Amino acid sequence: MPRTYRVTLAITDAKNPDWIISQFVAGAVRTVTAENQGKFTEYWNGLDDNFMPVPPGRYGVKGIYMPAERWSINGEYHTLIPKLAVAAGDPWFPDRRHEDKLPYLYGATVGYMAAIGVAPDGRAAFLHNYMENSLNDFLIDLNKPIGYDQVVRAHPSFGTAGGWATATDGKIIWSACTAGGEPFVYRADRKPFGNGRSRYVNHVWLPAGDINALAAWRDPTSGKRFLYVAEDETLSVLPPGRDWVKGP
Repeated sequence: MPRTYRVTLAITDAKNPDWIISQFVAGAVRTVTAENQGKFTEYWNGLDDNFMPVPPGRYGVKGIYMPAERWSINGEYHTLIPKLAVAAGDPWFPDRRHEDKLPYLYGATVGYMAAIGVAPDGRAAFLHNYMENSLNDFLIDLNKPIGYDQVVRAHPSFGTAGGWATATDGKIIWSACTAGGEPFVYRADRKPFGNGRSRYVNHVWLPAGDINALAAWRDPTSGKRFLYVAEDETLSVLPPGRDWVKGP
């Protein structure tokens, strides 16, 4: 004690308990403690399962309960907790050693891998063209074996969703995006990078034309970071300055 259960209660026909009139408690989580001694109060609103009032009379009640445990993946209580077996098509999916970990790739819509930028230290930025309400801008350690442990971090995709060009110096990721219609460059950690405003994200860098590619470099002596932006007819170099914020 304490012990947690999922409880289901139903109103039945008084003469035929197999005839369910209303399942008014379904899988409710109840925790038995020394204080409550397993006693709880539930209420029925007098409606059947079609939300219609039932006539006055005598009715039966029956129920079941099942032990439940909190699943670390979603924080909810479950009676049956699945064990991870295998996943196809995602090298960064948790394996059996990481059953308590969330997958990195999830969401209503998952696009294709659109760009990769590799830093001299062997870390790389991976960018999908579209990840809805999920994670994108992955920082991956290519020095490690392919698998879940390669992922250094991933960033929420809100406001950008995805793009087609990315770069990293091994710590910070910059990517190009057109969410909202106009192209812009942003930092994946959403720290300010320029004074521009896109439709959904502020403090971004707005190019003069279309962006074709990005490259990043960090001076090992000074620690200064430089981002190179290849546009249709120009190459923009963004050193520290008014439109550039040096990372930590």
